[in-house]
Amino acid sequence: MTEQDLNIGKSLFSLFEVSSSEAKLIFFEEFALKNQKELEELTFYLACKQAHEKGDWVTEEELSKTLNERV
Repeated sequence: MTEQDLNIGKSLFSLFEVSSSEAKLIFFEEFALKNQKELEELTFYLACKQAHEKGDWVTEEELSKTLNERV
């Protein structure tokens, strides 16, 4: 990640924070529709990361089953 990427990301979030509720909803709808796969992958990654940090390990069988369901 470059310094420019970091600045752009923070600027976009700042703009989002000061937007109206209606504008935020429109943004979320557009973003979700156009980035569904990436959001699903990010959600899965964050859930795995959280489980790892909490020490909630899954068995090899559970992991395999979960991954196969995602395909």
